[in-house]
Amino acid sequence: MKNKKHLTFITTVVFFSLYLPSISAEKSRYTEPYPAAKSKKGLQVEIVEDALSLGVKHAALNFNLSQLIDPDCNPNNPMWIIDGNKYYFKKSYLNKIDSRIKALSEKGVLVNIIILA
Repeated sequence: MKNKKHLTFITTVVFFSLYLPSISAEKSRYTEPYPAAKSKKGLQVEIVEDALSLGVKHAALNFNLSQLIDPDCNPNNPMWIIDGNKYYFKKSYLNKIDSRIKALSEKGVLVNIIILA
């Protein structure tokens, strides 16, 4: 169930990064304060195991949209329909990002995503 939560979060981030400019400004439904890292030790992470062994408490991960989109429209991959258009996402890339987020967050690391277009 926890993996599904991460996958849903990633898909939501992608959706809003692609369509945010066309959405009118609204007040967020989230009222919780942004979490604080347990220390100022953080990195832009490429190798999760190295970051954990260094004891980082916050991490930034690159999320590359060009690696996410499935131009082959594989029906086994997650798909989102928006305005009648079908958008397919590479499940393998989502799982890779999800496992990296999970490994860090399970160790108490605050994870931020950098969306690359």
